[in-house]
Amino acid sequence: MDDQTVSPEARTAAKWWADQLRGPARMDNGSLEYSMETGDPNHFDQAITTMGLAGILNERERSGLSDEQISVFEEALARRVQERLQQSGEFGVTIDVDYHPDYLLVDSADEAGIRVGMTLFPWKTTMWIETGSVRVSCGYRGPTEDLSIATAS
Repeated sequence: MDDQTVSPEARTAAKWWADQLRGPARMDNGSLEYSMETGDPNHFDQAITTMGLAGILNERERSGLSDEQISVFEEALARRVQERLQQSGEFGVTIDVDYHPDYLLVDSADEAGIRVGMTLFPWKTTMWIETGSVRVSCGYRGPTEDLSIATAS
C-alpha cells in the first residue's frame, strides 16, 4: 500500500496515537474520580500512587524511543487502519486501550521496534474511525473529541 492509498482518516488516527508516544500519555483509570466520589481517604492515597507510578513508567517507556521509531510506528499504524477500513466498510474501525493496547497498536509498535508495556499508551481510551470522522475518548470517562481530519498538503 503506497502513501496515496492511505486515507486522511487513517493518517489522522495514526498521528494521534503517535503523539501519545511523543508526549505524556494520559494515565487515567478512574481511580481518582472514584475516590473523590466516595470520599475514601485510603482509596485516594492509592489512586494518587497508581497514577503517579503510571506517569513515571510512561515517561520511562517513552524515553528510549527515537523520532524514527515513532515515525515508523505512525506509518505502520496508518497502513493497518486503512486496511481495516477497507475490510470493515460502513462499520469503521475501533482502537482501544483498557490497560493493554489493541493489537493494531501492538503490531505497529512491533514493526517499529518499540517494546509495548502496560503504560505506553493512555489507559481507558477508545478511538472510532469512520469515513469522514475520527473521534477519541481519552482516559476514564474522557469526553469524546472529534479530531480534525488531516488533509494532504
